[in-house]
Amino acid sequence: MFEAMEEWAADERAEGRAEGRTEERTEIVENMLKKKKTIEEIVDFCNLPEDFVREVEKRMHVTV
Repeated sequence: MFEAMEEWAADERAEGRAEGRTEERTEIVENMLKKKKTIEEIVDFCNLPEDFVREVEKRMHVTV
């Protein structure tokens, strides 16, 4: 039982770290787009998937 709780806690921590990284990457992409960097420049510089950068750009247009 204790082992199962430890595994669950480890999974929760990993999920939290992944979510934090995604939020951080989103903020970086938003800042670069605001500075008029192209999607290609962001993909190349940050080594991020193009679809991720395009999705961030799309959400920015909806919320702005």
